[in-house]
This record gives sequence, structure tokens and C-alpha cells, in this order.
Amino acid sequence: MSSGYSVSTILVGVLALSVAGCSSGQPSVTASAHSEESADEHSNPATRTVADDHGAEAQNAAEAEEGAADSQPSDTAADGGTGSADERAATARDSTAPARRYSEEVSEIRRHFLEVRPDPIPDSLIHETHYWVSNENAHYVWRELIDDLGGVIAGVGTDQVYMMAAWAESEIIVPVDFDQEIVNIHFVYGAILQEAETPDAFLAFWRDDAEDEVRRLLLAFYEDPADATAPMAAWRNGHRRIYRRLERVQERYNDLGIGSFMNDADQFAYVRDKWRQGLVFPVRGDLTANTTLRDIGIACESVGTPMRVLYLSNAEQYFEYTPDFRRNIIAQHFDERSLLLRTRPMISLGVPYPGGDYHYNYQAGLNFAQWLAESRVEDGRDLLIRHRHRTGTEGLSVVNDDPPQTSRPPEVAAP
Repeated sequence: MSSGYSVSTILVGVLALSVAGCSSGQPSVTASAHSEESADEHSNPATRTVADDHGAEAQNAAEAEEGAADSQPSDTAADGGTGSADERAATARDSTAPARRYSEEVSEIRRHFLEVRPDPIPDSLIHETHYWVSNENAHYVWRELIDDLGGVIAGVGTDQVYMMAAWAESEIIVPVDFDQEIVNIHFVYGAILQEAETPDAFLAFWRDDAEDEVRRLLLAFYEDPADATAPMAAWRNGHRRIYRRLERVQERYNDLGIGSFMNDADQFAYVRDKWRQGLVFPVRGDLTANTTLRDIGIACESVGTPMRVLYLSNAEQYFEYTPDFRRNIIAQHFDERSLLLRTRPMISLGVPYPGGDYHYNYQAGLNFAQWLAESRVEDGRDLLIRHRHRTGTEGLSVVNDDPPQTSRPPEVAAP
């Protein structure tokens, strides 16, 4: 959730709340069948429809390319042990952060978001691997689009969620993943950010020699020492990969001349302070399940804060647009500024830099909800291949057409 996904029955990856107190999960994975949907293309004067949007040759080439990419899920780079389903279940207990004093406003926000329930632990993970870090390297193509959007950000994966939250100045951060280990590592982020004052200090806590210090921070973070066990195990399994990733992010964004939470003091402070304010809520969630996404929509509406950024990474690669998924997206508290962000490991769609692996796309949240409510589009691949438009940024496209009219509306699960 670009991010890390697990594989249960049909996946998703952006939510399973647990702010200083909940657990989280991600997308299940199933192979999706791709079918043609006859629909008129509506051209936008500001964009240009990609020439290969239609045609069997383009479809087949895309299928082959994407199939090859299945071996490396977009959102995160993998490392570390996986363990049996029983072992994962043993570490999936809800994490409960120590009681702290919060303002009345923050306490009310926390009350609603801590009521978000995690989806079930998946039976298996994608490639039986934990994706500790993102392997998408061009999130900057979205930076200007999400700049200062505020509201809630919910997204799969790890480091990239914080990078985009700082750009968007998100008021509430909801990391969602259906792999409990990724939820656990978010709580390690939270414990470290109680003390680290700079990006360099934060990076140092992921070094081999920082284990004792991380254990100290986790024990201070939780009221019950037993709650620190699973996050500490996650740190041991993933810290080397995380250190290398964060170091590369620092270097890359310095070279690009673009600020991020790992190379800009103000952006780092923004993310750090969200954890200290109690406004980060990691949760195990499955985009295609019945609980977490619906609860997130309810929480956003209850506190009167719109879902402004919903980041799916390449989760859509692993499932069709099922009735439950359609319902879950439609249930989000979008407004006219809300954006959905996605990636696809299909070089033929265009990539932001030579050697890149992922295509980047965005769509208005309300527009995506309309597509899911009214169109029989089967999956994200179909949507991208047939309905994306180029933008002025290499490797970045937009879906902004109205959905085609159909006499047979899609099946949408009950609210």
C-alpha cells in the first residue's frame, strides 16, 4: 500500500486502524479476469487519451507485462521472515499506547478513529513476504497535486504514507495495511518519533546498534510492556531494509531538490508532531473486506474531516472491483478536493524516469466513487488502460472522464 500488501482473499491495503491503540491489515490477492467494456471515450481538452488505450495488442501486452511484475508487489520492498499464520496471529493483538492528556478536540477525534475495527488477519501474504518499505521511487509526481490538501490521508505501506502526509499537511494520518507486521512497524515509527527531533536522529534508530534504545522507547510508549513485544520483533526483522530505504530517500530527494520528511526539518517535524499529538492511527485493513474501510468512512464523517488523500499503491493489481470494494470506496467521506492515488507496474503506460518500474495515476475521489457506483468497469487495469489521459508530467496520468452510461448498473454491497 509503493507499499506492502498481504494476501488474504481479495485484498486491499489501506486501512486497519490502531492509533496508539489498534491493529491493521492489507489487501488480499486474487487473480482478476479482464473483460472489455464498450464505452465511448470522453476527451478532455486539457489532456490527451493515450493512443493504445484500445485494442487487443495493447491489452495482451499489458497483461504480459503486469504478470511479470506480479513477482514484486508495488508498494514495498520485501525483507525479513514471515512466520506461520499462527505466529502472525500471536503478534496481531491490538497495540495500546499509554494514556496521555489530549485536548477536548483531539480526544473526540481519537474516540472516533479508535473505534475503527481491524479486518481479519489474512490467511496468507503476497509471496509470503513482509513489505517493510516502499519500492516506488517517484511519489514526487503527486506532490503539487496534494500540496496542502489537509483532511485525512489513508494509505497502504510505510514510509511513503508519511512523505505524502507531510506534503498534504494532513490533519489525521491513517496508515492501513493487511499485514499486521506492517502495522506493528508503524508503532515503532511512533515510539521513535516521541524522541527523535531530526531526520538524522530518526534514521539512527534503524541502525543495528540501536536495538537497546528502540526497546527503551517502546517500553516507554506502551503502558503494558507485553504490547511492545510484537513491534520490537518487527523492528528486528525489518530495520536493516528500513534504514537503507530511508537513507536512499534522503539522498534522492536532496538530489531532486524536493523536500520530504527525511530531508526537510519542517516536514519531519510535521510528521513527528502528528504522532505526538495522537493523530496517527495505524490499522490492519483490507480494501475488499467488510469492516475497516467502512469504519474509516464513518470516523471521517463523524469528526467532519474529509478523506482528502486515499493512496492505494498498486493494490488494485490483485483484485477485481467486487461489490464490497465498490461499497467501501463509495462509503468514504470524499469532497470536491479529494484525490485517489494509485500505481501500476506497467512500463508500457509510461514511467517518470528511465529504468522506472511504476506508472503513477490520480483520480478525483468523487469521480472514482461515481465510476464504482455507475460503471461496470471490472478492475483497475481496465480503468487505466482504457480511460487514462496523459498529463504534462512524464509517467503520470489522470482518470477524469465521467463513467459510461450502462443499462445494467454494477452490483454494490449494502452500506
